[in-house]
Amino acid sequence: MKTKNNGYIKTFLLLQWIVLAIPLTIQAQNELQIHQVNIGNGDCTIIAITDNAGAVVAKTIIDGGKSSATTYLIPYINQEFGGNANFDYLILSHFHNDHYNGLLALGNGTIRANYIIDGGNYTILAGAHNPALAPPNITFPPPRAAGVWETNVSAYGNNVNTAARRPAGLTNLPNQIRDTLTLGSIKGVNVYLICIAGNGSNVGTGGAVVNNIAARRNNQNNFSLGWLLVYGKFRYYTAGDIGGHNAKYTQNIPYGTGTLTVTGNCASYTDQETSIAAGLQTLLPNAQPKGGGTNVAGHICAIKISHHGSACSNNIMWLNTLRPAAIFTSAGSDNHHKLPRLNTLYNMSQVAPLSNNGNPTLGIYSQGYYFTNLYNFTGQASLTYANTLFAARANTSYDYGNNNINTNGSYLIIVPPQNIANYSDFQVWRVNCPFNYTNNISKHTFLARYECHQ
Repeated sequence: MKTKNNGYIKTFLLLQWIVLAIPLTIQAQNELQIHQVNIGNGDCTIIAITDNAGAVVAKTIIDGGKSSATTYLIPYINQEFGGNANFDYLILSHFHNDHYNGLLALGNGTIRANYIIDGGNYTILAGAHNPALAPPNITFPPPRAAGVWETNVSAYGNNVNTAARRPAGLTNLPNQIRDTLTLGSIKGVNVYLICIAGNGSNVGTGGAVVNNIAARRNNQNNFSLGWLLVYGKFRYYTAGDIGGHNAKYTQNIPYGTGTLTVTGNCASYTDQETSIAAGLQTLLPNAQPKGGGTNVAGHICAIKISHHGSACSNNIMWLNTLRPAAIFTSAGSDNHHKLPRLNTLYNMSQVAPLSNNGNPTLGIYSQGYYFTNLYNFTGQASLTYANTLFAARANTSYDYGNNNINTNGSYLIIVPPQNIANYSDFQVWRVNCPFNYTNNISKHTFLARYECHQ
């Protein structure tokens, strides 16, 4: 029998279903978390595994940003990890201070790690926890090659040595291309990192190692460590400040009612992204759009844009190979480098996601763009251009962490375990640090869900 208010009941049930489909709080469960921490200038990523009660059981940090740990990193750890600053692995992508300054807290024990992984080519001093890996009288940094080490990088080495002398100690691990580092497991499925770049070399065509060490030794960015994080079907990419161009170039991009010519001065860089893209096609040969379709090799679900959105990284061929659903950029307020660059923003906007199945009403999007910070710099309006490209784009989630002066917005990827062996399905949340419910600043805000691939 048809009732008079049948339409109202259907509408109510539909709205109730939509509300239930969009999570309001983070569920306590055994899951993978990737925190892209808003560190101001620089990079910082924390990878965590939680148990069924939501407690963190494994934790890895990659880079620590340019500021002292007490400025951004420790407040974030206090809020999100209950003050537990002990890490299983601490990874430094390369020896630039916008990546290692926050990690200097190793020296006073504010941050602790069981193992440290970096560019190496130095040895922890005598008295370290593992003497076999610590012969004495090694000067940091070693005389490897002019220009590879920053003149003040000894501060990092000194703090590493101090940390290594504690009873708990730490061990300096070597890194080799295609080495696998298991971080833990979730419901029987391993979570692991694969080293895909380091010390000027990287994985390339057919999985072979491409050796670029002899070229452009005077640019520390060319020695960045790059990693592929894998959990079932889910894949995440991060590679410090690795390059995607190796010469000066110009690119015309749409801007306003006309075009803008952008120049990249990249003669000191090695283009590692092009060969890495070929290597990823070997390492990751299979991915199909959710629901089926043409197989694509080299696909990555989520990436951290390299070198904070520099014009010398993130080339369009590399982006089009990876075809990520979610793109994260860690950039700050440095008016000298003005990152992210406009042509990088445009290149990002041209990438087609593998699965174009967005349904924003249910919180599902086809693609997302997230920036720890966006600014309009002198002579370059990065914030305005990003708003033009992404703010009104269909099926697109877009957010930047400094859009509220009362808090610092970071981003959290949550990869639940359900059916992870067959599908990559993940969520992105905004993390406000500090949060203040009185001022309507929630701790965690759901932004999007992605049905990435199968």
